[in-house]
Amino acid sequence: MMDRYGFTRHVPETLIVGGIGESEVQALTTGSADLLYGGTLMKAAYRYHDTYCFDDGQWRYARRNLQFLYVVPAESMSASMPDRDRIRWPDAPPAPADYPESLPTWDTYR
Repeated sequence: MMDRYGFTRHVPETLIVGGIGESEVQALTTGSADLLYGGTLMKAAYRYHDTYCFDDGQWRYARRNLQFLYVVPAESMSASMPDRDRIRWPDAPPAPADYPESLPTWDTYR
């Protein structure tokens, strides 16, 4: 999978830990990234929904769910933001962003 990237730069911005148990923890991490995908510079905002499990004396990743606010070519970033289809990989048709439109509070906010 990593062969398609020239380089990546990920910047974690927020970590919220909850659902703490003796052997399992839930966490939400938000961040942004610059990705050289083929020859296209992509900009992304993402969040990870992670579950960690305590196993053999260490905390380990058990599950990770990646969601995008956007992932778009850098040169078309401003034109992409008003559209719900903010997932725009160069080799795929545009697709709806994972959030915030999918959140239950989105319609009440608007």
